[in-house]
Amino acid sequence: MQRHDPDVIRRVKKAAPLAQIVARHVDLSPDGSERQGRCRRPVPAVAGACAFRLNLGSGEWMCGSCAGKGDILDFVMLFDRVPFAQALHIVADAGGVRLPGAAPASGSLL
Repeated sequence: MQRHDPDVIRRVKKAAPLAQIVARHVDLSPDGSERQGRCRRPVPAVAGACAFRLNLGSGEWMCGSCAGKGDILDFVMLFDRVPFAQALHIVADAGGVRLPGAAPASGSLL
């Protein structure tokens, strides 16, 4: 299993366009320094969509209905159903960060 440099991970998270990445799965509206909305991820135990909050300052998100929470990498892993390494590449590409040893991206996944 490949280990990733914590400094690279921090740089990727800092450069990530949070609202743009999250908006692929959640209908967001501004609410001060946060964005709130309803995610389109089906939750069997909950009728309707999830209540969702994204804090742009901390980069943390939380879904009040499905109890999902975390940083942008956790979001991509959960909503795109990909492993950590792939989530790191997706977020790095979206933020314009070239990962060490990675080929230049041919286009954004967003």
